Amino acid sequence: MKRVALLVDAAADLPYPELQDQTPMQQARLPFARELAGEGRCGALRRLRPEADASRALLAEICGVPEAVARDLRWGPMAASSLGLPLSADRVYVLAGFVSIDENHVQNPVHPSSMEEQKHLLEDLQQGLSEVDGKQVELHSLSLGRFVMVLQGGEGEVWPRTVVQYGHQNFLKRLPSRLNALLQQAESTLRDHPVNTVRLDLGEAPVDGLWCWSGGANVVEPEPQPFRQALVTQDPLAEGMAKMWNRTLLKMENPYTLSRPDAGFDVFQMMQVLENHDEVVIWVPAPFSSRKFEGSSEKVRRLDAVDYYVTGPVKAILEEMQPSRLLLLAAGVRHRGRPERGAAPFVLWGEGMASDSCQGWTEIDCAQGSLGTPKVKKLLEIFRKET
Repeated sequence: MKRVALLVDAAADLPYPELQDQTPMQQARLPFARELAGEGRCGALRRLRPEADASRALLAEICGVPEAVARDLRWGPMAASSLGLPLSADRVYVLAGFVSIDENHVQNPVHPSSMEEQKHLLEDLQQGLSEVDGKQVELHSLSLGRFVMVLQGGEGEVWPRTVVQYGHQNFLKRLPSRLNALLQQAESTLRDHPVNTVRLDLGEAPVDGLWCWSGGANVVEPEPQPFRQALVTQDPLAEGMAKMWNRTLLKMENPYTLSRPDAGFDVFQMMQVLENHDEVVIWVPAPFSSRKFEGSSEKVRRLDAVDYYVTGPVKAILEEMQPSRLLLLAAGVRHRGRPERGAAPFVLWGEGMASDSCQGWTEIDCAQGSLGTPKVKKLLEIFRKET
């Protein structure tokens, strides 16, 4: 049996007043996802202790990392692996990004205007951070707005998995002194940077701080699996996962920016990957921009783009590859300071999946499906069970 697990990060959400108190998934058309929901079995995945990055922890679990270990994955080393940087136990690899800090000391993700602008910022930051750290600090671009910070002498140091809201003084006091010094120096270097002078003249938010996430030195290895697995993604962190864990990797284009009438991946290559593997995991990054949250209506549009460029083509391929099975899952979202998480609705479609006849792939419809709210391990058992 051929299996495809399609995970859309941060797709499930909460109602918005501007969407008539509906979620973006309820507002989106999603014709292919609705077909799957009507023909398959539905449920809503819930995690008892949602982490700051529970969706990628879920991806790690599907790739064979035990649940307890997946919660503490360090994505800094994974990002370094994606860039081809050699890992060493005497260094700390930190995934970092740029933020704009408002008058209330609240950080908001922000992108430089271009990779050239980012290169300029990182060159000056590297010099400034090396001056306060006492050792050479290396900064390597990962993608627009994100980079890897490599610190020497990291053996034995304990780094927080997630660093957020560092602009609040009480939070700063709880950080390791080394990280605290680096963050404060970054703000000092960026505050009057020439790039920000131009950004302010153009009415853009300044790049005046950093967030640091998931620093560490080692990458956890998944448990051996009795089947062949491949990973399809556009996300550099997921690419790093595939490289570290020796998974076949097929790169996908960004479905949110495509304008051509085609799939977000090479259909022929996808068919070849499916022929040569038992299971393909497709990871689609969050359908809202990390530059800024662009509004609920934009998220509706992007959910429809995933349906058109990814879900539909995958369903068509699997219909020609019987027996086959598809898991479509929307990881829950947490953003804009909202502490709640939406449900994580999923659909299981294909061989051995009786119909629940759900109306659609939404938080409410799937929660009423016959599969209830299983844990990840139970859901994967059902997904992988041969009929």
